[in-house]
Amino acid sequence: MNLFRHILVATDFSEPASWALASGAGLASTMGAQLTLLAVVQPYRPGTLAQSSLTGASVEAPFLREAEAELKKLREAHVPQEIGVRMEAIVDLSPAGAITDAAEAWGVDLIVLGTRGQGGFRRLLLGSVAEQVVRHAHCPVLTMGRAAFAGSAHQNGVAVAVDLTDGVEPALDAAESLASAFGVSLTVVHVVDDPVEKAEAERRLEGLRKIRQFPSLKTEVLYDDDPVDAVVDFAKRTQPELLVVATHGRSGLRRSVMGSISEHVVRQAPCPVLTVRRS
Repeated sequence: MNLFRHILVATDFSEPASWALASGAGLASTMGAQLTLLAVVQPYRPGTLAQSSLTGASVEAPFLREAEAELKKLREAHVPQEIGVRMEAIVDLSPAGAITDAAEAWGVDLIVLGTRGQGGFRRLLLGSVAEQVVRHAHCPVLTMGRAAFAGSAHQNGVAVAVDLTDGVEPALDAAESLASAFGVSLTVVHVVDDPVEKAEAERRLEGLRKIRQFPSLKTEVLYDDDPVDAVVDFAKRTQPELLVVATHGRSGLRRSVMGSISEHVVRQAPCPVLTVRRS
């Protein structure tokens, strides 16, 4: 089951953005997906506006040319020739809005971007917009701040954190799709804040394992009164190549336990995080 047929990588040409590109290209190659590389620039500064008003020159043109040239370099240096790539540079005052709008307009299935990016294009700081993209994107968002999720060996597999409420099926489907594509194990993690609930949670996870029937699927119940700490500590201990969490997306991140922790997990996790909107 391949859920990702069109992957959008947003870049500001920083190091975290290069990890995002490596991940996007690796996923596109493995899953046979179309790849789009997007740069959003904000050239609107008082000096350039004043100069352009005197000369009649376009404010946007030099920034777009620079971005297009950088995109071409990235494509030649990091994307295998067999992968078809669409490259787009656009100007927008709201980078997060531009990324999410473009993804929806172009029928993107997955957005990939780095966090805390502060490269040469300082008008776009991916670290400052990643959480907004996670919050508002219509599709899953893969973020990474320290390392890439690409086509290398994934010996530690994929982990997905769920709260066993309705609507987490898309997160499970996405985790299964990626684990299957890379031929690795999948671990379903649930956090309880009462030790009495642990046995019931284990029973429900075992039922979930039988229903999903995914090969090499493992389950684990964590006990902690802070689900963020529990999930992040689990990721540090087991070092999965990818951690998947569910979010309420556009409706806000405060309506459920997993929805409320997804932004914090994105900030703190030691591995790439895939956030998936609930059904």
